[in-house]
Amino acid sequence: FRTSVILLTDGVVDVSKDPAENRAATERLLKQIVPRLRERAVTVHTIALSKQADRELLQRLAVDTGGLFTLAETPEKLNQAFLQVFDAAAPAEQVPMKDNKFQVDSAIDELTALIFHKGEKSVALKTPDGSTLTEASKPGSVNWFKGRGFDLITIKKPAPGQWLVDSEFEPGTRVTIVSDLNLAMTRLPESLFINNSAAV
Repeated sequence: FRTSVILLTDGVVDVSKDPAENRAATERLLKQIVPRLRERAVTVHTIALSKQADRELLQRLAVDTGGLFTLAETPEKLNQAFLQVFDAAAPAEQVPMKDNKFQVDSAIDELTALIFHKGEKSVALKTPDGSTLTEASKPGSVNWFKGRGFDLITIKKPAPGQWLVDSEFEPGTRVTIVSDLNLAMTRLPESLFINNSAAV
């Protein structure tokens, strides 16, 4: 199993009122704890909740363990930061979306649409037969969760054909699927540096 840790903070290393002790604690973290995490293949994803957080340290923790660093100053950005981290920690198969449309085939057992939007906007899905699904009109095979700024919709045995997200949505919106068919790919590392090569 891959082990991932998500570290959220809006501050800095301040274990003491003495700046020297705080610097020593930071050095211990980077020189003793981070190497042990690497040895155990633990990935640390770091999320800064404000610009006052020690971004340099958080970036170093993430890069040194193969994780992601994100700045998320609002609840909406925090949702998307978690999504990026979960995508890195537990990748899921997705179907491409173009012009609010996505294609479902008969091999798909389940789909989950995560739709980000602004405010309390209503979200609707148009099925291949032209009918409309909403939170109020969903059948028993559909689970619908409405959160702040997003809707999470899971459909078991979705009808094959073209589906449409009949709403304005924000970046981060995606449709993940459960299927017996999978595309085997080598994942790129979370951080790439100039002049470093990466096997694809």
